Amino acid sequence: MQNYLDQLERANQYLKIPQEKLDLLKRPERIVEVNFPVKLDNGKVLSFKGFRVQHNSARGPYKGGIRYHQRVDMEEVKALAFWMAVKCAVMDIPYGGGKGGVAVNPKELSETELQNLTHAFTQAIADVIGPHKDVPAPDVNTNPKVMSWMIEKDLWRQVCERHFRNVQPRKRIRKSIGEDLRNVLSRHRCLVYGCGTIAELILMNLEGCDIDLCSGLSEEVHRTFRGA
Repeated sequence: MQNYLDQLERANQYLKIPQEKLDLLKRPERIVEVNFPVKLDNGKVLSFKGFRVQHNSARGPYKGGIRYHQRVDMEEVKALAFWMAVKCAVMDIPYGGGKGGVAVNPKELSETELQNLTHAFTQAIADVIGPHKDVPAPDVNTNPKVMSWMIEKDLWRQVCERHFRNVQPRKRIRKSIGEDLRNVLSRHRCLVYGCGTIAELILMNLEGCDIDLCSGLSEEVHRTFRGA
């Protein structure tokens, strides 16, 4: 956490942000720390600690990943929430910065136990997340499957219903997002598409560049990954 505070101070030597606004940027708007029980396959119940930090919502709802790692702590999550807010602002994305995590080694849990942990954590932070509040996303040791587990719970559906009257019923959500995830482009493939498009735009703006050649290169990249 001290690292990002030092970096913010150094950046402000050039930005000249008024002190009162700088003080707001140094502190998250909301810090949530929860302890929740999870039933293991052997019948035992263990308590886990989870975090959600919502740094700044000036640009819109918070957004940010949720990570599962044994070394996750509040200081790390605070720093990552700050940097998510900065990244959204720099890219002019209408979201604020958030971050979350659970202190757990996911390699020591079965898939059923991970699913139970995700359900319990979702319930624990349900009051502070939602489509117009805070949008979770995959991060370290989490993936689209973990995200689908988050919306399996009736509680998450109820959170969504507060914002959308015509929210899909539970079975429809589970089928369209949980079961059909493999039909959705992976984050890595989307990243390649985005990089290809950006490269095309850069090349097209270079003096003397062959526009037809640039477009052809971009199409070839997309065609290659569609067949991957």
